Amino acid sequence: MRHILIIDGDEGLLNQYEFSFQRVKYHVTTADSGETGLLKVEQTMQSAIPLTCILVDIELPGMTGIEFIKAIRGKGIDIPLVTLSFSVNKEMLIKLMRWDCADFCEKPLSFGELYLRVDEAVKRRSLFKKKYLSL
Repeated sequence: MRHILIIDGDEGLLNQYEFSFQRVKYHVTTADSGETGLLKVEQTMQSAIPLTCILVDIELPGMTGIEFIKAIRGKGIDIPLVTLSFSVNKEMLIKLMRWDCADFCEKPLSFGELYLRVDEAVKRRSLFKKKYLSL
């Protein structure tokens, strides 16, 4: 079973994403801030169902999505990251690429599109591990 951590400061969107991913058979963990997200990452690393992807909004209250990404990458956590934001700029995209984000999604987007992008990020990471870690 795939396990996704969804981090978004908008409670309505967080609930919508949670419900939608549960409908496609994901185990879902949620957080409403970067700080809570970090705690959830640490908790789920010891869980029976490890995380397969993190979906994180860039514009979070308190710790930003970029700061969250830096923190988990700084700890050596290698989970596919898909980011969300209402605004896109070149500087932000460069930062996200440097921190090995699998994809960037501009809000609003349909759940179908979001699901496809998360699914693709998970598949790419899995193929990479199979190809390069088995050498």
